[in-house]
Amino acid sequence: MVFFTANNVIGFLLQVEVYDKMVKPMVDEFIKGKSGMLAALGPSGSGKTHTVFGSPRDPGMVPQVLRHIFKDTEASRYS
Repeated sequence: MVFFTANNVIGFLLQVEVYDKMVKPMVDEFIKGKSGMLAALGPSGSGKTHTVFGSPRDPGMVPQVLRHIFKDTEASRYS
């Protein structure tokens, strides 16, 4: 059996606000070696795919995570 707890329910927020509130702290811990998982749950048509992938003008969680990881690892390489 698998159990999970929902930490937050998000109403109307910008993608960057969702990232800063929910995902950035998890990515910071990932960079330090801790594992984590992000799941987008909801009924059909509720915006899960948009939240995860976004658009060119409004990047979702995946593009923001990758940008964060590569920016931090690149910065640490030269410091």
